[in-house]
Amino acid sequence: MLYIMRHGRTDWNVRHKLQGRTDIPLNDEGRMMAAEAGKQYSDIHFDECYSSPLARAKETAEDFSQRKRSTLYNTDDRLVEMGFGVYEGIENS
Repeated sequence: MLYIMRHGRTDWNVRHKLQGRTDIPLNDEGRMMAAEAGKQYSDIHFDECYSSPLARAKETAEDFSQRKRSTLYNTDDRLVEMGFGVYEGIENS
């Protein structure tokens, strides 16, 4: 079975900014979201966990993996987010 999870919330998510490859970390709410995901999936065994190398995705995967205790955590450059060039950081209204 393959599960796909999005990273937790960042300050740019709150402000409706286009993130792309800009390396924005999780905010406190995003960390709580990652912790909650670990709890929600506590009954499911994961052999491995893969993540984008960006901070927000890695932090989500690290928190999730630590709560699972049996899950290996790896980054993979092939999972990096799409780049939007000069449009990154622009607010969406």
